[in-house]
Amino acid sequence: RRADRLDQALRRQGRPGIEAGPGPPLRPDRQRRGYRIPKGDRGRLRLAGRPLRDRRQDEEARLLPLAPQDRSAGGRLQEGSCPRVLLVPRLQEVGRREQVRRLRGASRAEDPLGRSGGEGSEGRRRAEGGKGVPARRQAHALRGSEALPGLPRQDLRRPFDVLRRRREACRRPDTARGEGPVRVSDLPISEGLRVALEEAGIVELFPPQEEAVRAGLLEGENLLVTTPTASGKTLLAVLAADVALANRKKVVYLTPLRALTWEKAEYFSSLLGVDVAAASGDLDADASYLSRYDVIVATYEKMDSVIRHGAPWLGRVGLIAVDEVHMIGDRDRGATLEVVTARLREIVPDAQLLALSATVTNADQLASFLGTKVVRSDWRPTRLVESVYDVRTSSLLYADGTKEKVPVLHSNPSVSLALWTVRGGGQSMIFAPSRKLAEDFASEVADALWRSGFRPDRRVEEYASQLSGTDLDEILSRLMVKGAAFHHAGLSAHQRRVVEAAFRERLLPVVVATPTLAAGVNIPARTVVIPDLRKGAESMTVMEYKQLAGRAGRPGYDEAGLSIVVARSSKQAHEYLRGYVRAEPEPVASRLADPRSIRFHVLALVATEGLATPGDLRRFFSETLAARQDPSVLDRIPMALRWLEAVGMLRRRSAGYVPTRIGRTVARLYVMPETAITLLKGMRTLLSGDMDDEERTFRALVVVCSSPDVPEVPGLQVTLNAVYQFSDEVPVSVLARSLVLKAWIDEVSEQEIYRTYNAAPGDLYVLREASSWVARAGAELAAVIGAAEHRRLFDELSRRLEHGVRPELLDLCSVPDIGRVRARILYAHGIRTVGELLRTPPSKLASLPMFGPDLARRILSRLNMVRAEVGGDVAA
Repeated sequence: RRADRLDQALRRQGRPGIEAGPGPPLRPDRQRRGYRIPKGDRGRLRLAGRPLRDRRQDEEARLLPLAPQDRSAGGRLQEGSCPRVLLVPRLQEVGRREQVRRLRGASRAEDPLGRSGGEGSEGRRRAEGGKGVPARRQAHALRGSEALPGLPRQDLRRPFDVLRRRREACRRPDTARGEGPVRVSDLPISEGLRVALEEAGIVELFPPQEEAVRAGLLEGENLLVTTPTASGKTLLAVLAADVALANRKKVVYLTPLRALTWEKAEYFSSLLGVDVAAASGDLDADASYLSRYDVIVATYEKMDSVIRHGAPWLGRVGLIAVDEVHMIGDRDRGATLEVVTARLREIVPDAQLLALSATVTNADQLASFLGTKVVRSDWRPTRLVESVYDVRTSSLLYADGTKEKVPVLHSNPSVSLALWTVRGGGQSMIFAPSRKLAEDFASEVADALWRSGFRPDRRVEEYASQLSGTDLDEILSRLMVKGAAFHHAGLSAHQRRVVEAAFRERLLPVVVATPTLAAGVNIPARTVVIPDLRKGAESMTVMEYKQLAGRAGRPGYDEAGLSIVVARSSKQAHEYLRGYVRAEPEPVASRLADPRSIRFHVLALVATEGLATPGDLRRFFSETLAARQDPSVLDRIPMALRWLEAVGMLRRRSAGYVPTRIGRTVARLYVMPETAITLLKGMRTLLSGDMDDEERTFRALVVVCSSPDVPEVPGLQVTLNAVYQFSDEVPVSVLARSLVLKAWIDEVSEQEIYRTYNAAPGDLYVLREASSWVARAGAELAAVIGAAEHRRLFDELSRRLEHGVRPELLDLCSVPDIGRVRARILYAHGIRTVGELLRTPPSKLASLPMFGPDLARRILSRLNMVRAEVGGDVAA
């Protein structure tokens, strides 16, 4: 009876009903109703015009892209509808009742993943293994393969063909206004950019890009573009940059992360063919060298430093593009982005402002602060399907209330879902809540893939062979050849690049990353698994969840992406469904009201902009987003001024406030006022009295690591003896960082530091860069107060932290291509200064370990450029 009702419901929708497939004839009444499930090879049921195959033929479920004409019952794509995904389900040997229940579930008019198969569809032909389907796609095993199951090989070679079909299918033309697709050839851009875009396969714009162009992107209009991930926002900046460069103006593109600066710089350079600079770090250095470049891609903090140093080239900027502008709501960096944006608008009021953001709910308020028009769109190149996985029932719950049973392939639910994706021919990314869990999950996935028969492509082994030298390299390479890897802040830049490259080339089925790197990892996957919606003791915001979920779906390869949140109970599953999947992101809230942020930026404004009176400062802050959301933030300006005056960084005059020498130095060095207070206090206390050089250096490290500008590193371990020795005067977290850095400047290898203190290469890099910068600030402050001995101490410590060497190697390490290891080799062979290196014959230098003829010639040729300063010459 249930099958009969299902048959009638399907036919009322204009879809083929349930009928008996080929095979020995059944009883007439059974043939008419079609509700008996034939067994064995007696026949098959046909649902919606395609057969449901038996378990042997459906061993591997896979996603198959459908042509646009196959996505409606009538064989025509309805106007405004989007492409769907056909999922060929895997039938298991279950009873008739369970099979009928699954058929009934499959009859829904609108499936969460868009699965359908109209009469005569290409999807049905593929499911039947008909003409035109390569044999390699009819039976796919878990092994390394150049072709992704479910996609023709020609689509893999030309992924932009898939994007082009998707654009055509998803386009919503405004016929009333006579607006059709916007082609690149019709845009008023340079011929060089047009050719570069066409060579990249971009001949038409995405719908959000079309809206931005029609809103005046190429006419200099200030725009806030709020669209989902991977909807082509960066290309909008490239188009606007092309117009600015044609007008002989400079372009500034701001990003939240250093890794993104290099990625975006390469993107701009490849399309525009101009000089592009990626600027980050060295926040206390002069940025006048950037005047040589046409496009400057910089982090928010680097641009704030450039403004503080008064770079004259800022007046020639014609376009300011701010990526991830919703980061104004970030707890740590939002205040800096807000102030930088406001100051750039004052410095170059005629420059075009292009703000790029994820989907936000208070876009109008944000646009009011930025002075822009709003371009909104929910379009994505790959449709996003959000779901919650109920561990108790092994089911996916979708936003529309539908459910789907998924197989349990591993005891760990997150690993099981990743394996389920891989069995379907896709890639999966798991966002683990901590580094330790990321490494554990990756190990579990790798072992499970290996047991299931996965064997790597030869290219995976080539990538894995690039990782050697440390324990972390060995762990990563061992996992990669099994099909998985982890990705977190503890990895070095080289390790991260290797993992990302292998995943982008679809050689790694699974990568496990930490959520903190989601903004900097541009490697989308078909399925995103989120094991936990908590970050330590706090829950994720909806915005943070949406950012992670937005990584699902690979443009060019997937018609849809699936994000899955793991819930431990049915009650929790429905809470996640209501509180995250169906919820809207929180409004972007300013972080400028924090007292530390107010003090940091008030000092910079007084020291560099000459805003000397409370009234001047009040006028500036009244234009910020913080004042629009909470006018009481203006009342905190006098408190910040009094605090800065009390610590000796500002001085009151009759006309207002002026910076002291210390205050001006602190603003220029780009350290927090609290860091300067910590350094000056440490010089008076910890570094006073008689002590030997080793103890003095360690105490200086403790002072540096006590500052708020040196970040904490999770998971560092120290011995109990060290804790007992210093616990009375040094917090354990400060002690751990100090011991790690002490080992670094004592030339202990990175391998040994990792084994002893659990400080991964990425952790060590962040620590030594931040501590070297703070130590350099200590040397500058010591010079201001006339402490010559402390100045020499902090200056030498800064250089030792930069190179990781003892004092005697600092001279040699100043030469390019000579690091801590080569410097020690030279020193051991009697070459102890740059002058002695200049007088060394090339043949002798080439014979030393880790050198060679090419490197020796390169080093000596560079030194030859400074021979006038040190005397002597280099032999031919």
